[in-house]
Amino acid sequence: MKESHGYDVNSGAGLVIICPKTRRMLLALRSGSEDYQGGTWCGFGGMMQNKESPLEAALRETLEESEIIPNNTVKQAVFVDSTGGKGEAPGFNFYSFIATVDEECCPKINHEHKDYNWYRLSELPNIKLHPGVTRMMADTGSTEQIRQHLYGC
Repeated sequence: MKESHGYDVNSGAGLVIICPKTRRMLLALRSGSEDYQGGTWCGFGGMMQNKESPLEAALRETLEESEIIPNNTVKQAVFVDSTGGKGEAPGFNFYSFIATVDEECCPKINHEHKDYNWYRLSELPNIKLHPGVTRMMADTGSTEQIRQHLYGC
């Protein structure tokens, strides 16, 4: 269902937080059952609220889940996952944005996560990623944008 702002209320958004100084990205370990992707590593994000843009939702959700306020955010989504979400429900779109921080920080995670870690891209194949993160990292354009922000090339 579309609202007056033009975004589907059956959508979510989140941030891929990176630290170019250390060339690592922050991921959080989801708590909860496997029905909600518990035990998988992902960025911070969640459902869009009424009249909220994807970027506004990504920033709000990140603040709620980690208390992180990034110093720079890419204004255009690096990846839009339209394959599912919320148990792979059809019609759900998830918008992912890149955000940078000057230094690696220790997020104050809420109940939605039980741990966090800073990872190099080369380490991602060795951990159990959230299916949405797996799809994003399999997308050549998304991975290239993340690499550009991490490595400045």
